[in-house]
Amino acid sequence: TYARYWEAARLHLTADLRYQYYFAPPDAAERGVLAATLGATRQLADGWFAQGYYETRFADYDQGSREDRRNTLGLSVVYVPSETVTWRAGATFIDNDSNVAAAEFRTLNLGLGSALSWRF
Repeated sequence: TYARYWEAARLHLTADLRYQYYFAPPDAAERGVLAATLGATRQLADGWFAQGYYETRFADYDQGSREDRRNTLGLSVVYVPSETVTWRAGATFIDNDSNVAAAEFRTLNLGLGSALSWRF
């Protein structure tokens, strides 16, 4: 059945739609931002996971007529050797388009990380 396929694939999907308003002092970057995110996590083997997400967002600035459109793609591999330790390697690509030339950019971020956590 359909449910068994998703369980066998060990695939988890997420979706998020949000609106945020950033308040700022006068003559600053006060803006409203609408964002939509889709993500997926798949278990590769015991303790190993692949994660990916895509986010698109639109920002409308109150001062002037600036509007930004940003697309972000992120991919990572996560290793969880125990309940308290997590290691991660990943990459994120951001493409920010704007009607203000100085606000346009494209960037590729690479990272390594670790986390140590415990329960109280």
